[in-house]
Amino acid sequence: MAERRWFAVHVLLTTELLEGDLGYLPVWENIYLVHAASHDEAWERAEQLGLEEARVGSEGLTFDERPARWRFVGVRNVVGLLEGAPRDGDEVTWVQYSVKDMADLESLLQGRPVRVVCEPGGLEENGDAYHPELLG
Repeated sequence: MAERRWFAVHVLLTTELLEGDLGYLPVWENIYLVHAASHDEAWERAEQLGLEEARVGSEGLTFDERPARWRFVGVRNVVGLLEGAPRDGDEVTWVQYSVKDMADLESLLQGRPVRVVCEPGGLEENGDAYHPELLG
């Protein structure tokens, strides 16, 4: 049996109105800690968690004061943690994104709405560049 290790799994969900359309898609990236023997097993567990969240969390859900339901979109990322159990201060996951300028970065820090571009993970490893042109 393979030794189990910890993974941070990034699960994307959105809300869908039962009637009508919002004109945009609100997205939640829920990050769960899972204990698995492999990256593939962690991915499968992430899918289970997302499907369960969508099923259980939809009962009585409203969005913009209208009846809605959760929809599991998929697993965005699985990040293997360092060996052993997580400890205080461990980095368990990360997200890379771009903002237009320092004013937008400050807005983000203060919890105010700001346009961001979620960049692909591992930019340094795969040679991708940041995508500021998407900031409009």
